[in-house]
Amino acid sequence: MKQAQVREGECERADSSEKRELVMSKIREAYFQAKEAADSDKLAEADALLSEALAWMKNGWEGFNTITQLISPILSSGIMAREDREVCWAEWKEAKELLRLRRDEFYATVRATRVGRWRGWVEENDDFIETLRAEIDKCEDLERNARTEEFAESVRGRIESKAHKIATLERRNEEQETKIAEVESRLGC
Repeated sequence: MKQAQVREGECERADSSEKRELVMSKIREAYFQAKEAADSDKLAEADALLSEALAWMKNGWEGFNTITQLISPILSSGIMAREDREVCWAEWKEAKELLRLRRDEFYATVRATRVGRWRGWVEENDDFIETLRAEIDKCEDLERNARTEEFAESVRGRIESKAHKIATLERRNEEQETKIAEVESRLGC
């Protein structure tokens, strides 16, 4: 009877160790996926792998492939010892933290890229506004020196059109500056 209990304990430890190795391989896969991720899809894949590893830590063989689910219950219970579960849990938390950091880095880079693009648009708009103002100055000279009221009226129409474009561009710049300020406040700039 004593030998049977010892053998049963050894089998349980071996089963637990085997399952721990399976869970750890999934956690390692998620860790390296997160570490090497260069886009949001790869980060999502790492997150999915961690979710799968977390499900695998539960007792039984639920969440494993169909063959494992069919054969493993015959061979073992799929119950991990407390120590094995704690090792897996510690590694899982470390991988989850790496994923969080990598996701934060990725989105900070995305936001910084957007800020750069938005600043470029603001500069382009400012340049265009300066061009329009110079054109308005020329049009005002033409209006003052117009020989006919009809010509002066057509020049005033061009001035109003250019002034409207300037107002639109200034409004866009204000919107872009607001977006830039919001993103920079999130980035801590």
